[in-house]
Amino acid sequence: MIRNEVELTFEAPTVIVSHGQAVTLNSHDGHIARHPRCTDVRIEDAAKMADVVFSGKVVKLMQDEAHSTNDVRMLKGEVEIKRVFKGEAVVDKMAEVMPGRLRAHKMVMVEGFGDPVICENSVRERDTKIFLLKPNGNGELKLNSSVVTLTLQNLDYVDAVVHSE
Repeated sequence: MIRNEVELTFEAPTVIVSHGQAVTLNSHDGHIARHPRCTDVRIEDAAKMADVVFSGKVVKLMQDEAHSTNDVRMLKGEVEIKRVFKGEAVVDKMAEVMPGRLRAHKMVMVEGFGDPVICENSVRERDTKIFLLKPNGNGELKLNSSVVTLTLQNLDYVDAVVHSE
């Protein structure tokens, strides 16, 4: 099973996701502030709702000016696809194929990093995660739910969930 508690690393406060609820620990006083808009679903439900599920490496992050506000800093990123679990046809339409030394790499743009509605939405460049996504209508993909930590157990679990549909 996927662990129920994951520590996320941010520049300022520490955010912990526990049982689907995100809490912020302010480092100076240890005060806990809950994100009331953060809701998460079980991985089984998230995989059913997603049109695309893949593992991939975040190559580059950039400010998402179209979706950022004064209160929320949204990011989007170039993600190199490693393994597609669901939505191969969607990926083939949206991915840019980049030549590589040993093989070609499929790259897609993913938006939604920093979205306060999604509990675990933080990534850093060079992170490899499992992404559950939907097309946004602008040739990019949008996070559908929390990103999933990449472990062998989580890879097997996501694969089983997707193929049981």
